[in-house]
Amino acid sequence: MAIPDPAEVEDTDPVKVMRHDKHLIMAWALEWRFCIFAQPLKLHLSFKMSSFRVAAFTLVLFFMAVAVGCSARHKQMPAVGQPAFAEKIYVPGVSDFGKVNDFLYRGAQPKDDGVEQLKKFGIDTIIDLRGEWHGLIEKERRRAESLGIRFINLPGSGWSTAKDEEIAQFFSLIRERPRRKIFIHCWLGGDRSGMFIAAYRIAFEGWSPQQAIQEMRSFHYLHFWHPNMARWVEKFPARLAQSPKLASFRGIRSQP
Repeated sequence: MAIPDPAEVEDTDPVKVMRHDKHLIMAWALEWRFCIFAQPLKLHLSFKMSSFRVAAFTLVLFFMAVAVGCSARHKQMPAVGQPAFAEKIYVPGVSDFGKVNDFLYRGAQPKDDGVEQLKKFGIDTIIDLRGEWHGLIEKERRRAESLGIRFINLPGSGWSTAKDEEIAQFFSLIRERPRRKIFIHCWLGGDRSGMFIAAYRIAFEGWSPQQAIQEMRSFHYLHFWHPNMARWVEKFPARLAQSPKLASFRGIRSQP
């Protein structure tokens, strides 16, 4: 709507003055209504866009962190001065399979054909650290024993740390002569299994807790969900030195 310029309206013509005032009043009214409704709409849209941008930015950061974390876990290599981690080997039916040395192996819960693959590696002892899914445990036991593999269950929870008597039994199996070829596993092969391997590294090979935890991370130890396990490893040297159940394993070293 075009508004007449006040300079073009003669003050002496009341009709023109009224028309001019009418145009001004209508223009002011329209502008006022626009401000009343447009400003809240603008603020609402601005708030929605800001919220959307914050949510989108947060989501992008989350996925970037996950991607970086996964990449770091998959590509993590021993640092300078760090003893070599267990050798990762692809074995059908056994995820995260690792060769600690010629007599000790680690990994996740074997699938149906996984136990047969372990037999091909010469494994003669399986240590199962799981306490859940008893039917699956017994199924694995029957399959292992049918192949001549000794099956030992040290039942525990994926959320709990190892007990001294469990570590003592694990160490005793390692020290058996003639030497056994042992495969130790939990459900995913990174948390509880990692804790037992860390204890072995510290007691038998003289690793520091920090070195042992680095190896745990390289085998997908989920520190975010199980920080208590890393704390347990950090305190294991003191436990080894003080626990009566671990007394016979103090000051020992082994050759691979």
